[in-house]
Amino acid sequence: MSPEDSTLMKISNKDFPSSQIISYRGALYSNVAYLTGSKKFLYSILIQISISQLRSDLMQFIHDKGSFALIVNDVDRSVIASAGNLPPIPATEYCRSVSGSSSGGAKIGVFSGQLNNSRFVFLYAPAQTLGFTIYDIVPESALTAPISFYQMCFWVFVVAAAVIITIFTLLSYRIIKQPINVLIAAFDRVDKGDINFSISHRYNDEFASLYGYFNQMLQSLKSLIDQTYKQQIMLQNAELKQLQAQINPHFLYNSYFLLHRMIKQEDYERATLFSKYMGKYFQFITRGSKSYVTLKSEVDHARTYVEIQQMRFEGRIRAEFGEMREQYSNVSVPRLILQPIVENAYEHGLREKVADGLLRVSFDPLPDGVRILVEDNGDDLSDDDLKRLQDRIRGEAQCTEVTGLINIQARLRITSEGKNRLHVRRSELGGLCVCVEIRT
Repeated sequence: MSPEDSTLMKISNKDFPSSQIISYRGALYSNVAYLTGSKKFLYSILIQISISQLRSDLMQFIHDKGSFALIVNDVDRSVIASAGNLPPIPATEYCRSVSGSSSGGAKIGVFSGQLNNSRFVFLYAPAQTLGFTIYDIVPESALTAPISFYQMCFWVFVVAAAVIITIFTLLSYRIIKQPINVLIAAFDRVDKGDINFSISHRYNDEFASLYGYFNQMLQSLKSLIDQTYKQQIMLQNAELKQLQAQINPHFLYNSYFLLHRMIKQEDYERATLFSKYMGKYFQFITRGSKSYVTLKSEVDHARTYVEIQQMRFEGRIRAEFGEMREQYSNVSVPRLILQPIVENAYEHGLREKVADGLLRVSFDPLPDGVRILVEDNGDDLSDDDLKRLQDRIRGEAQCTEVTGLINIQARLRITSEGKNRLHVRRSELGGLCVCVEIRT
């Protein structure tokens, strides 16, 4: 035995218990002492341990880049051997980091700590008989990497789900909601009276069929409206023919008797004028089949009728006829809308007037047309009679009249799509006031 080995044996037997690791002059040794039954020292075996082999064995604990393994002496907390990618810090830092561990116990343990401003997880396993503890030191990031991966997967899933939901919502809007909105808008247009359009769908699905049925409905509706309109026009023309053909027998008889009396009294001048008016009156009533005339022609016919009645009711009824602006002369109106109103005033409003009867025809300009007023000062119009007449004209009460004011109101409404109208009120003269509004 060399003097150096003898010295090492003395050191190991004196300072270290049996079987512990001894570090001496850069080498590792294990002292195995054998004692007698009475605890007396018999002999010891000093074994030199290969540090390179020990480091090689520690490599089995290296699981990740950045992790490393240590063997720490339990007595002086010095590093016996190490392996792995150790941080560039003094060995004392490793010892300080593991000094709070439970390496003195018999159980494997784990704790976390910090090295070189980085967080690590320390897994340790003590070897009490040898007097050292093995540490497997792993970066926390290596342990949490799988969690981070699954966390990332979770957020990727959340984002993907949000994108899918958004795409589904947009597709639902495009495929379902938007076509429904188009259909609702189409029904709104129909509700407002617009039927001259059609709707289309780019895809060949259920909405395409629904749109097709809607377009067919519009076509059927237009056909029905056209048929109804034609029937109304035919009815209007028939009613006009009835008005043209209808000559009040009393008016005819009274006119002829008046003419006979004028001739018998040799009042040839008035008889000539009266026959002229009668000829113009019947000429307008019976000639032609036109449904429309100019407003001037209609007003002239009403004037002719008034001139005839003036001769009949001379001294009893006075007529006032206002002037109409020239700009309204050529406005097209249905035939026989004014003279029947004047006739109605004579036959109903002024019939019982024996004196001071007054008929007034006037014309008031409107921003987009003209208002014709036919008024009388008759005394027989009660409030109830006026209310019933107003209800009948508005269509709020049933009536069987086909040739009077109701007929004129219906013809005005049909021929102008509701723009022209007739309404009645009490006149400032006391009797009835019939207002006819013509839009130009």
